Amino acid sequence: MMDVEISELLTMIPDIDSLMPMLRSFGGKGEFHIAAETYLDSLYNIKKSTLRGAASISGNNLVLMDGQTFSEIAKKLRFNKKTQNKVDSLAAEFTIFRNEIDIYPFLIVMDKYKAVIAGRHNFDMTFDYNVSVVDCPLPIKLGLDIKGNVDNLSYKLGNAVMQIISRPTSSMRLRANNWN
Repeated sequence: MMDVEISELLTMIPDIDSLMPMLRSFGGKGEFHIAAETYLDSLYNIKKSTLRGAASISGNNLVLMDGQTFSEIAKKLRFNKKTQNKVDSLAAEFTIFRNEIDIYPFLIVMDKYKAVIAGRHNFDMTFDYNVSVVDCPLPIKLGLDIKGNVDNLSYKLGNAVMQIISRPTSSMRLRANNWN
């Protein structure tokens, strides 16, 4: 789907919200690709234990919807006072296998910061992510490990696992170009 409003995507395919819970925090238009296979129960609901798939989402000039969380992050990272809750660019790819979603390293750009995010979460909403700040005003590389569930997340400062994101252009686009 090209040029789709993220809120409309979540309305059209409600199960996307459980696959990528961070999507409900974003507003704006983006590009979304998904390929999946699964078994259905007698009511045609997805049997998540049989789900297998791959997806990607990308967008520019997205808006972070949660003002309170953004304010806290902006204060801790000392964003410019004029900084709005806009994300310059986002391009993420993930795979789904049974009850696990693997998020491949992706770059997120906001204000004067660039961070690479990667990790895994499960359908029971337990998380294991690493956020590596790769470009910031400070001359150090900073990492943040996020683990736990939605109600009880633990944050631990550490080293940046990803020093720089070095991956070819999106594999989905490479496959699409080979088909033409």
